[in-house]
Formats: sequence, structure tokens, C-alpha cells
Amino acid sequence: RWAARVARIDAAPERIGNFDAQALEAWTAALDDNLGTSATAAVDLLATHDRLHGSELVETLWVFLTSRHAQDAAGRLYLHRNTLRYRMDLIKKITGLDAREPNERVMLHLQLRLAALRGTIATKPIEEAR
Repeated sequence: RWAARVARIDAAPERIGNFDAQALEAWTAALDDNLGTSATAAVDLLATHDRLHGSELVETLWVFLTSRHAQDAAGRLYLHRNTLRYRMDLIKKITGLDAREPNERVMLHLQLRLAALRGTIATKPIEEAR
């Protein structure tokens, strides 16, 4: 139902829509509706902070979430572990979510993936981490 709604809104009458893109948009639109806010709200805040301050918090979060442990993340980012800890504290302050807590970690990871699929964040850090 949501995919059909998205197709009617986004597709020109003479064009056949891409089902994968429509399904993604429908699914994330459903999340947005159910949450009463954007399904990627925390990551959107980080991306805005990065743009305004020239920081790399989205990349830091992505590397942290895809690393085996904090020391590994610090090494991949070429940071001292205290600098990584500072950035993770800043991410928590901005988003209200702590990536070091299991449930919040999953939520942030899903938001990063959704934001990348939507194209609202650069996918370079995500592609490099694979």
C-alpha cells in the first residue's frame, strides 16, 4: 500500500517506477509516520553538525559501529583513544543516544544505514568500512 502511494506521488504518469526504490521509500515513510519524526533523526543531527563545524562525527560513528572494539576504531580513524572517547561523548550529547549501549547502538546503526540509502549522508565511510 505504501509503495503504491509513493509510486503515485513520485513517478510521472508515463514512467514505470523502480520497485526497490519505492519499497525503500515506503518502508522508511512508514517508520517516519510511526515515530512521529524522521527515522534517521539522530544521524541527521550529526550530519548537520558535521556540515556546520567541519567535524567528522558521522564517519566516526560509522567506524565505531563497524569495528570490533574501540581501540580498533581509533586505529582505523588514526585517532588517540581519548579523542575517540571525546567524539563518542559528543555524539551522545548531540543525539541523546550512546553507541556504547547495545540497544542504542543498534538504533544508531539502523539510522546510519537508512540515511545512506536515502542519500542524506555521504556513503564514503560506509563503503570504505565494508
